[in-house]
Amino acid sequence: MVFLRSMGREKRLARVVIKGDPAAEVLEWGAQRDDLPEIEKLEVTAGGFRRPLGASAIRAVESLLQLRGLREAVIVLQCTTSQCVRSSHIQEAIRPVLDGRFPGGSGVANGFSVTWKRTRYDIEVVARRIDT
Repeated sequence: MVFLRSMGREKRLARVVIKGDPAAEVLEWGAQRDDLPEIEKLEVTAGGFRRPLGASAIRAVESLLQLRGLREAVIVLQCTTSQCVRSSHIQEAIRPVLDGRFPGGSGVANGFSVTWKRTRYDIEVVARRIDT
């Protein structure tokens, strides 16, 4: 985020891709959105969530949806820490929280239509701005 903040709020970025293992708390950018450039499309692969995994992941998703200029976000939630003793752990931990927030795999948050689905090992959240 330091790199994005150094660009300044006047900059507009068509696409930002973040891959690796950023911890969920690192992805809570919404509170600092006024210091960041506008981002039209955001693609994030995130892991390193703290316990409780579900609450930590949903906070990161909802925070990212507050970014200025955002039209679409694809967020892949992975579990890559020692907390994950098997590949389905992230799904077991996060799925109930996502299903509570977005029942049946879809819903609305911060002006976005949000869908989520399980992939082989991860959970993919896709958010698209609702045009009004």
